[in-house]
Amino acid sequence: MNEKATSLVRSLTQSPSLPENRLKEIESSLVSIGGPAVPNLIGLLNRRKFPSCVRAAEILGRIGDPEAVPALTTALLHEDLGETAGKVLQQFGPTAVPRIIDLVHAAVTPGPNQKAPPKKYLFHALITLGAIRCNESALFLNSLLDDYITALPPGPFNTEKHQWPFRNIDFFLLLDSMVKQQDERAVPHIRRAMLAFDPQYTDHLVCRIAIGRIIKKMPDGFLPQEALDISFPASAMMSAFTGEDYDHEKEIEDTYGDLLRAVDGEEPEPLLIEDIINQYTSTFTIEYVYGNDTIEETLTVPRRRPFKNVFQFKIALHGTRPALWRRLLIPESFTFYDFHVAIQDAMNWLDYHLHHFEIPGAGSSPDSALHIECPWYEPFDRDDDWLLTTEVKLKDHFQRRKDRALYRYDYGDGWEIDILLEDILPKQKSVRYPSCLDGALAGPPEDCGGISGYRECIFNPRLIAFENPRSRFKKALS
Repeated sequence: MNEKATSLVRSLTQSPSLPENRLKEIESSLVSIGGPAVPNLIGLLNRRKFPSCVRAAEILGRIGDPEAVPALTTALLHEDLGETAGKVLQQFGPTAVPRIIDLVHAAVTPGPNQKAPPKKYLFHALITLGAIRCNESALFLNSLLDDYITALPPGPFNTEKHQWPFRNIDFFLLLDSMVKQQDERAVPHIRRAMLAFDPQYTDHLVCRIAIGRIIKKMPDGFLPQEALDISFPASAMMSAFTGEDYDHEKEIEDTYGDLLRAVDGEEPEPLLIEDIINQYTSTFTIEYVYGNDTIEETLTVPRRRPFKNVFQFKIALHGTRPALWRRLLIPESFTFYDFHVAIQDAMNWLDYHLHHFEIPGAGSSPDSALHIECPWYEPFDRDDDWLLTTEVKLKDHFQRRKDRALYRYDYGDGWEIDILLEDILPKQKSVRYPSCLDGALAGPPEDCGGISGYRECIFNPRLIAFENPRSRFKKALS
C-alpha cells in the first residue's frame, strides 16, 4: 500500500501537465488509501512546489488524519499556501488549535536563534483560530489581546522599529478573530483594549464595533478593511473631488449606528420585517401566458455575494414513497434565508408560511439541535438567543461532506425536509447559481393538508400540476 501511495503522490508532482479527470482519480485513490498515504503527502506539502503542494494539503484534509496537523500548521506561515492550509485545518476543528496557538506563541516570543515571522505571515494563523470556535481558541485570543495591550509602550511609537513583542500581530485582525468566535467572554477584554486608546482614534472605534458585533451576534465583516475604510473613507475622497460637504460622523452613524448603540446599552428602533428581508433579497416580477390569461408573479431571490465554492445538497421530503427529492447547487456565501428561498422554488412553493432550520448536535448540548428561525416571527414572540435565517451563512454550519440539517415549513401541513451536504465543489463560470440538478416528483401544493393531502393529489391529478423542478429555477433566475 505504501508503494502505491508513493507512486500516486509522485504523479501529483506532474499536476500541471495532467488532465483534471486524472488528477481527481489520483486524489480519490489517495483518500481511499488513507493513513498510509499521509507521510508521502506531508513530504509533498513540505516541498512547497505549486500547485502539487496545494493539492496535497486538500487531500490531507479529506483524509482527516491528525498526523497532518503539524505540517499544515507550519504551512500557515507560507504566503501562497497559508489560505489553503487554514481552510484544511478548520476541518480538523479543535484538534488543530493547540498547534496553531504554539505557532502564534513562537511568533510573539521567538527563541534566541529564531526570527519572528513578518506580520503578514501570521494572517492565516489568526484567521484560522477565529474560525475554529472552541473554548481553547476563545480563551487564547482573549489572553493574547490582554498581553498585547499590557505591553503597549506609553505614547506614540513606530510598531515596525520599536522592540515590541507584538509588532507582528495585526491588532484589527486579532479583534476580528475574537468577533468570529462569537464568545461573549471576549467583551470585557475588548472593552479594556478600547479604553487604552483615545476616543478619537480609529482603534477605539473599531473596538466598539467589535463589541457590538459580539453583542448583536453578527460575525460577518472584516475589521482590518473596515478600519482602513474608517481612516480613509472613499466618500470623503469623492466629496473632495466634487466639492460637496462630507459628514464623517453621519457616515459612521449610518454604517455602524446600531452596533455602537448596542455597546452603549441603547436599543435601536426595531426594523420592520420587510426591511430585514430587503437587506438580504431582491424581488422582481415575471409574466407568463396561461391559456388566454397573462399571469404576473413576484419572485424573491437572494442577493448576489462573491463566493468560491458551491454546496451540493440533496433535500428529501419526509413521508413520501417513492421519495420526493431535489439535488441543488447553492453558493457557500448564501444565508439560510437564501437557502429557504431556493428550497421554496425547488419545491414549487409560494412562501406563504413560517419556516425554520434545525442543525443537529449544534445546540447547547450534544443531543440538542440549534434552531435558526424565520424572520417573520413577531418580535415579542422571539427568544433573545434566537438566530434568524437572514443573519446566518450556510458555511457557518455546513463545513464538510455528510453534514445534515432539517428544514420545517408550514407548521399546519407540517412539511419536513432532510438536508444532506453531498459535496463541496469549486464554482464554475458557466453555471448560474443556485441551480437544481435533478429531482423526483413535483412538490406538494400549498395548503394541501400535509402528507395525507398530498397523497390525495397524487391519485387525483387535477389537484396538482406535475412539473420539472428545474424549470422553476430557470424562470426565477433568468
